[in-house]
Amino acid sequence: MNKMKPMKSGNAIRMGCLVLLMCACGAKGMAQRPPASPSPWEKGPGVEGFNAATLAVLVANRPKDMVEADWLKLMANPLNAVLYPLRVTQEMLDTLDGRKMDLRYRYVMVE
Repeated sequence: MNKMKPMKSGNAIRMGCLVLLMCACGAKGMAQRPPASPSPWEKGPGVEGFNAATLAVLVANRPKDMVEADWLKLMANPLNAVLYPLRVTQEMLDTLDGRKMDLRYRYVMVE
């Protein structure tokens, strides 16, 4: 059978340095600059982070024992926006424009 020859110590060190250099260059190439303007998720809660229809639904779904600012901050997180569906009633849709509600949130129609 074919047996591999052991590497000489000098070659092993050169090979290790080459692999390390390639990894460092690859990691640097993958790094991205932050976007020039923050995404809507990074804008945070408040008028600048949510449109009027979404803000109204979020405020209506706020737990009674939670401060509104804390609730909006919690729901500004994309993970929480997906995990906690927002309940919407027909009366809400009669007064709000449903087409303008933020599609990043999950909405559930309730009676």
